[in-house]
Amino acid sequence: MSGDLIFGIIGGGKIGAAFARAWIASGFNPQSILVVEPDKIRAGELAKELGVKITALNQLETAKIILLSVKPQDFFGANWSFSEADSIQKKNHIYLSVMAGISIARLQETLDSERIVRCMPNLPVVAQAGLIAYYSQYPWNAEEQKLIKTVLKSGGLSLEVRSEELIDGITALSGSGPGFIYYLLERAQLVGEKMGFNQAELKLILGQTLKGATELWLSSDSFTLYSLKEAVASKGGTTAAGLAELEKSDVAQAIERALMAAYNRSRELGK
Repeated sequence: MSGDLIFGIIGGGKIGAAFARAWIASGFNPQSILVVEPDKIRAGELAKELGVKITALNQLETAKIILLSVKPQDFFGANWSFSEADSIQKKNHIYLSVMAGISIARLQETLDSERIVRCMPNLPVVAQAGLIAYYSQYPWNAEEQKLIKTVLKSGGLSLEVRSEELIDGITALSGSGPGFIYYLLERAQLVGEKMGFNQAELKLILGQTLKGATELWLSSDSFTLYSLKEAVASKGGTTAAGLAELEKSDVAQAIERALMAAYNRSRELGK
């Protein structure tokens, strides 16, 4: 498969480049990846770093997979004249859209195709450790289903959700989630520096703490987040003292508001 498959990537930003790296790491030929990127400097960087081919929007007729990784707010902008790009319309392409908030219905109207998979990856696809949730209503054949899963799993784990509406939830929880986690780690890092640790030590301490806590939770279905929290928070201990401050500061409600703000913004982008 890797010798014959041609990819098209429309938008060579972080996510587009991350998928290119993931596909190359999975054994696909860099020269089989055609990238459309209007920023000439960025396009040159991708060609030099990854060895991909830089091309024009109307030169993707040979691509089996076309990744739409344009910013949602730019989807109908002047740089991306989809309605004029006959080579990406009315063909046997499989479109993978990673644009937050852009519905399948809007993509069908613009692309004049029903062969669309709406996806939501997150930033860790850069390290092939992401989560890529996806939904499609097209009746793919068995070979196409296998191809879609293979291509998406190159960036980490894939999850097929039950309805398109759930993509907005995935956007908040997983798409935006790393940003929220990095925010918390950043704050913890600043406090750790005040305690006397250097950045190298804090990267190890905080990174391994997050990794270990997550791996323990995932290691058994018998573990709940509540039970694990209670296992750490012995009465009168250090964790209980810290959790009391979080409760006093209304952190639980702040987390809910942050996630719902991301969720609602994803829905707004689709209107």
